[in-house]
Amino acid sequence: MADFGEILKVERERQGISQRQLARMIGCTGRAIGYWEEGKRIRSIVMGDRALKVLGVEFKIGEDRKQQ
Repeated sequence: MADFGEILKVERERQGISQRQLARMIGCTGRAIGYWEEGKRIRSIVMGDRALKVLGVEFKIGEDRKQQ
């Protein structure tokens, strides 16, 4: 399963959006986007949610637990 940073980078590039453009859209810095994509920093859930919504991507946190 791909991690958040990988999904963010692939989808951002697929849509032709630069790190700086995405950062402006969600209210952070281009450097922060780079850190998230490289897995060097942890983003807040709020900022991660904003980024994914702008890109139109759903990302599930956690695992499904099947009832026994």
